[in-house]
Amino acid sequence: VIVPTLARRNTTATVRIPAQNLESVTEGGSPVTGRPDLQCEGFVAGHVVLRLGSGDYQFTATLP
Repeated sequence: VIVPTLARRNTTATVRIPAQNLESVTEGGSPVTGRPDLQCEGFVAGHVVLRLGSGDYQFTATLP
C-alpha cells in the first residue's frame, strides 16, 4: 500500500496507514521509527496513526 501525503507549511496532520505494526511502515524508503517529524499516535482498526510535521511524504506499508 502506498499513501502519498502532504502537510502544508506551519501545520500538522494526522494520517492513518493500513498496517499491522509500525515496523512495517516506511516513508521514502526509510523506517518511520525514530524520526522527529513523525510521531506514532497509536493503532486503530488495523491502521497505524501518525502525526506529521509539515512536508511531503510517501508512506509504504506491507500488508500480510
